[in-house]
Amino acid sequence: MIAIDMGSNTIRAAKFDCATKKKIGTFEKIVKAADGTHSSGIINEASKARIEAALKEMRQKLGDDNETVAVATAVYRKAKN
Repeated sequence: MIAIDMGSNTIRAAKFDCATKKKIGTFEKIVKAADGTHSSGIINEASKARIEAALKEMRQKLGDDNETVAVATAVYRKAKN
């Protein structure tokens, strides 16, 4: 299982082996998702590119998993895009 925390500044993820209940990998990358959203109301293109690159890098490091859960901060919910 991979758990992802999509924060307004950083994306963090942890991969767990549910059978052993042990963490088997972690990932962290600064993406600055909220950069400029307070004035524009949108997640800008540069931020979106950083988010996409971070998620791709996370997949390369942690692999894919059939069970992935993600939570996101208010910036993702409030952005018009």
